[in-house]
Amino acid sequence: MSDRERIDAYKLAQSLLSSKNSVLLYDEAEDMFDSDQGGLFTPRIKQDGKAWINKMLETNDIPTIWITNDIGSIDNAIIRRFDINIEVKIPQKSHRIKMLKKYSKGKLDDETIAQFATHKQIAPSLISSTAKVVDSIKPKFVAKTFKHILNNTLQAQGYKRIKEHTIGDLPQTYSTKLINTTADIDSITKGIKTHHNARVCLYGVPGTGKSAYGRYIAQYIEKPVILKKPSDLQSKWLGECEKNIARAFEEAADEKSVLIFDEVDNFLGDRSTARQRWEISQANEMLVQMENFDGVFVATTNLLSNLDKASMRRFDLKLEFKYLEPYQSWRLFCLFAKQFGIDKPTKATQHIIKSMTQLTPGDFTAVQRQSRFRPIKDANELCDRLVDEISHKEEQCLKIGF
Repeated sequence: MSDRERIDAYKLAQSLLSSKNSVLLYDEAEDMFDSDQGGLFTPRIKQDGKAWINKMLETNDIPTIWITNDIGSIDNAIIRRFDINIEVKIPQKSHRIKMLKKYSKGKLDDETIAQFATHKQIAPSLISSTAKVVDSIKPKFVAKTFKHILNNTLQAQGYKRIKEHTIGDLPQTYSTKLINTTADIDSITKGIKTHHNARVCLYGVPGTGKSAYGRYIAQYIEKPVILKKPSDLQSKWLGECEKNIARAFEEAADEKSVLIFDEVDNFLGDRSTARQRWEISQANEMLVQMENFDGVFVATTNLLSNLDKASMRRFDLKLEFKYLEPYQSWRLFCLFAKQFGIDKPTKATQHIIKSMTQLTPGDFTAVQRQSRFRPIKDANELCDRLVDEISHKEEQCLKIGF
């Protein structure tokens, strides 16, 4: 039906139906209210016939529910005519899990459902349609096929694929004893669990475990974690980044999650040195959201000096993460050696490891990833790989300057 035909049918229903036992529902209402027929950069055209639309909304006898996916396409003068305006948000993760269990009809185990529930764009209709397809083809590996079909649909809609692992996962070797900072990490974590409200800035050289500690906090206080990287928030459209920042804080509040912003200096740059207006507006939005957020917010940065001065007082705690102490480097080396199943390191190896002044947990993780295609045979080879990682840092230091 055309928009004109739908309106005629609506007016006819208003005339014929009884107001005592009838309710009308007008879906995709933006088709009627949106008169912007121009191109992408054409200014919005004033909606024609506003008078009769306003009258129709103000004098209807039959209660009507208007549904739209794009409230921004409706003129403010029309929005005022609705008695009630309700935003239907994406369900919380706990509710998404319930929907997944209901519509998957026992085809998915709890671990797979928990993994799927991390994706906010998986709607009930998508789950039920996927379940029908899986029913019809009866695959050998149900969860794998279910995920494959979901990912194809999500990708076709322009959304990201389902992540392989949850961002809350921590490596087996993780320990707060391997964080080099002047503060008592365990005491801080216990304090956050008691109050459930904290704004923490973790700064220091890359690879020292700043983001991992944020995930550890979430695990310790038994809350979900939301990790936002610059690529998740930045946009080529003016004002969209600010909206993404606001949505991240809103999502964390709704989900009662620990919110982690990686490389927060991308959004909290010093406004006094900003060259573009959007740099100032992004920083302003961050500051406002931080001020109003009633939860646990963790910001990480390698460049504390680049942050806006006003942000410093909004952080309850500024914590520096440094290179590993010699005893920490050795302890982590032994943990990885055990994980690799290699021989016990010698005292000579111990001396080399303890003499490295720029080792971080991230260096060990890099070597671990490398071992997937370059197996490590013994402790000496593990040591050599770490020496190689350190050498790249030293080269970078030598290149700095004139």
